[in-house]
Amino acid sequence: MNLDEKLQQLPEQHRVLLVVVFLLLVVGVIYGMFFLRPQWNAYSDLVGEYASLDKKLSESLWPKDSARLKSLLQSYEQVLKGMKRSGKDGDAAVAGIFAADPRDLGLQNKAELVLQHATSMFNQNITNAYGDVTNFVTKASQTEYKDLYDRTDSMLQGMRVVLEPSIFGMDESTAEPEKYQMILKLWTVQEVVRRARDNNLRVANDPSLTRARLGRPSKISVLPMIPYSLDPQDKEPYLLEFPVRLQVEGTMVNFIKFVQSLQTEECFLPMKQMELLAEQPQPALQILVDPDGTVNRVFKTPRGEVKRPTGENGLLELRNITAVVVCSSFFRPTPGTPVRSSRRQVIEPKPAGI
Repeated sequence: MNLDEKLQQLPEQHRVLLVVVFLLLVVGVIYGMFFLRPQWNAYSDLVGEYASLDKKLSESLWPKDSARLKSLLQSYEQVLKGMKRSGKDGDAAVAGIFAADPRDLGLQNKAELVLQHATSMFNQNITNAYGDVTNFVTKASQTEYKDLYDRTDSMLQGMRVVLEPSIFGMDESTAEPEKYQMILKLWTVQEVVRRARDNNLRVANDPSLTRARLGRPSKISVLPMIPYSLDPQDKEPYLLEFPVRLQVEGTMVNFIKFVQSLQTEECFLPMKQMELLAEQPQPALQILVDPDGTVNRVFKTPRGEVKRPTGENGLLELRNITAVVVCSSFFRPTPGTPVRSSRRQVIEPKPAGI
């Protein structure tokens, strides 16, 4: 007797029950394969991750107490965000970097204030000519650049500074893709030269060249723009730097005043490079000491001997110097946008003393 015959001999209710049991078994197998097994694998992964994290926490200085961790999180958020929020007004924010109590500002606010101050050098120029940064970036034209170049050239000639394209790196016909960047370079040159002149420094000339009817060209040049990005995947830089190199001559006292004038509440043109050359002293015939203790060096001139003091306490006094400096201005193409990286950076801090 085969299986079918045996099943036919069973009562109909038993056969129905057998079919139901078989179907339930099939459903159970399918449910286990496609639902329970993935859940179990996920559970196993979570258990392994928990064990790894627990081991890492046990080996670190971080506490496992949730209340303690929440307290630490609040204190760190206070350091990051500060006790007081900075205002949204640009001028007030820039002034706040000098007036606000550092304890009231978080790291985010401090970073934003510093960035606003560093990029505010030409805000007034942009507002007067274009209204806002967006118009400046998108609507600055070659015609406006050429006009500004001609006016800059004329203004600097009045300061006895002669621009030579081969040295300066630009002329009235320069046509770069981004016109606003060319304008920012000229504004930077104007400010640096103006501050050198205000502090009685002379921009040095290049004796090897001559510009027609204007004399020796000056040693001043615009360097390539430097973009700054936090992530290689960023489409646009968050900050642009416009460096200018020039060689100045004058006294050490005036040069120090010039350097001090580059970074104030109204100006941010930091000096990032400097080469300093002192005037070679003339050889003296002899050294004489006055009754009051002043040390003098005696020089031979066509009119006879000239006695000059060497400086206080007998030290050689440094008078005239020649300096080659690189000063930079900074510009933020999209003001108000937080500076952050689009790629998450994983850091594992280990605080001390917890």
